[in-house]
Amino acid sequence: MYFMDAVRLLLRRWYVAVIGLVLIVGGAAYAMKTLPTQYQASGEMLFLLPPDATGHATPSNPYINLVPGLTTTASLIATESMTKDVIAQFASEGFKTEYSVALVPSTGPLLTISTTDVDPAKAVAMRDRVMKWLKERLDQRQKAVSVPASQSIYTEDTNVGKGAEVVPGNKIRALAGVAAAGGILTLIAAFVLDKLLSRRKFVRDLKLAKVEDTDAEEADPAFEADKRVKARRGP
Repeated sequence: MYFMDAVRLLLRRWYVAVIGLVLIVGGAAYAMKTLPTQYQASGEMLFLLPPDATGHATPSNPYINLVPGLTTTASLIATESMTKDVIAQFASEGFKTEYSVALVPSTGPLLTISTTDVDPAKAVAMRDRVMKWLKERLDQRQKAVSVPASQSIYTEDTNVGKGAEVVPGNKIRALAGVAAAGGILTLIAAFVLDKLLSRRKFVRDLKLAKVEDTDAEEADPAFEADKRVKARRGP
């Protein structure tokens, strides 16, 4: 069925389209009312070396001295933070908000931390807890291999908002789903109804045509004469 065929069908069965539109609007309103608002809290964490990592006599800019080892360390800790054991640890502490930690592509040793919850306070609390864990884990890893103070990696928090932001994505997806499903069901209902009514009209017209043919034959003088001849002959 082409687009214009669908349009003509809906115009022909306009009442079905009206009912479908009312149901779509009602479904959209219900979805907007019942779906909880999602909030997102995010932050970034940059891994750096101290200025004297290149030597006391030749200190360097930490933002320029981004050696590959920093990115490797950041990637290892980010991966570990998403393991089942760490998730279970957070849950045991009462932090059950959904979160993610990932290395920002093509930017070096920069992690992005994001949390999502229907409660903005929980989203912020989870983000802060994850960032705290990342710092603690970084210190643990370095102490385990006795990293000297001049080579000790530290982190700098950036783009850390004070509160959580509304994420409208789930409601937009719900509205799109309601509209798509409602449109398809309306079109199917209009198509089925149109077929049924067209078939019923065809049968009714066919029966009417047979009745008209019978009436026309009975009104024909030749038909009446032939009928009388057959009556005289008998069976």
